[in-house]
Amino acid sequence: MKHIEKNKFSIYDKRSEMIYVTVYIYQFLNRFKGERMIIGAGKINLKLHDVDSLKGKRKIIKSMITRIKNQFNISIAETDYNDSHLFAQIGFSITGNNARVVNSKLDKVFNMADDMGLAQITDTQMEIIHL
Repeated sequence: MKHIEKNKFSIYDKRSEMIYVTVYIYQFLNRFKGERMIIGAGKINLKLHDVDSLKGKRKIIKSMITRIKNQFNISIAETDYNDSHLFAQIGFSITGNNARVVNSKLDKVFNMADDMGLAQITDTQMEIIHL
């Protein structure tokens, strides 16, 4: 029999090493119980006015994407309606360990896109995933 003493735990068992490892892993995971990975994803559908070509559309969308990316340091891209000069869709994601912060940043991205006034927002969607 082995005797293992760690963190005020004394374990006597034939399988004491395995029990100790299990207890240690359990303690380690409980230490970080409140911290987990939170992924926030958002989608913005836009309608562009007074745009006659794809070149004009891409100029507006690129401007929006660059400003939002610089402000929030997030992953963002044009995701749909690539061949239409009247509509666009922007998708973005935010990763963190606090759901409130991720939700707040998602809302701030939506508000910033609206405040720019470069295009009319027709629809927004967001999802928060806890991993």
